[in-house]
Amino acid sequence: MSASLNRVYLLGRLVDDPDLRHSAGGTSLCRFRLAVDDSYRTRTGETVERAVFVDVAAWGPQAETSHRYLSKGSPVLVEGRLAADEWTDRDGRRRSQLRVNATSVQFLGPKPVEAAPAPAAPVRDPGRDIPFQ
Repeated sequence: MSASLNRVYLLGRLVDDPDLRHSAGGTSLCRFRLAVDDSYRTRTGETVERAVFVDVAAWGPQAETSHRYLSKGSPVLVEGRLAADEWTDRDGRRRSQLRVNATSVQFLGPKPVEAAPAPAAPVRDPGRDIPFQ
């Protein structure tokens, strides 16, 4: 028996707003694309920086929460597993794509500001005469 491990940790920012969909059975699926910074040194000592883009899928309650609180640019820590999608395109060619199925999405940015309810205007009873206010 050979040993294997399928665990991914990614720290990055959302490229676009997350997309929430629901299956016919009502299961929530939130997809988003994460930009993760990567850098390395060349043989000449030059530092090269680039972004690696990773597709992430969150399911169930985690999908609903991710869609509600994340937006383009949000920093997140994603823990999950690699999964491969395979299909045949219109031209008959086999295609594949890796994605991360998130088991945990931790929001790292500031807490989103919820819209506070407007304060209620004082109610005046026109039938009463109030000498002071």
